Amino acid sequence: MWSLFDNLGAVLIAGTVTLVVVGLRVMGGDAQVASTQRASGRTVLTQTTDWLERDLTNIGYDVPAHDAALIDFAWSDTGGHFTFLTMSDTSATAVADTVRYVYRNAQGVTRLERYRVDGSHVTLTTTTDESLAGLTIGLRDAAGAPVGSDLGRAVRLDVSLRMHSLLGGDGQYVWTQRLLPLNLRRRSA
Repeated sequence: MWSLFDNLGAVLIAGTVTLVVVGLRVMGGDAQVASTQRASGRTVLTQTTDWLERDLTNIGYDVPAHDAALIDFAWSDTGGHFTFLTMSDTSATAVADTVRYVYRNAQGVTRLERYRVDGSHVTLTTTTDESLAGLTIGLRDAAGAPVGSDLGRAVRLDVSLRMHSLLGGDGQYVWTQRLLPLNLRRRSA
């Protein structure tokens, strides 16, 4: 009889250990999925902010003083556009590009498109994917006030970008910068 109780006790202990091991493997898999989602979101955020920061930091670089570096700006939560001269490639043979950002946030689709403008020829060069949750760009003067339609007063840009992971999850990634393009400051002084 005692051997029956010993065997029953061993079966219960073995079953408990097995359930614990299976539970740990399932939870480990969930943690691995969450880690992959976070890494995916950070990768997309980094790729987007790389070209965004490069363009905005180099506004007015190698642009003649008599040319306006900021051409057109209208921005809101639901959409907008921003046209400016920038030097994406700062090598000795490069020339300033006219770049136009078009932001759309309507009907559940949020997208930022980057165009290169060459006279009447407009080429889509980059676009964000569906992970973009929102983008705010504000032009500010030396006192920190919005410049409105007087783009010549702008010395800084306040940028905030929100993205979510394409692989799901509830995390949202935020990139906020206050950019002070050196060549923009020289023009407004």
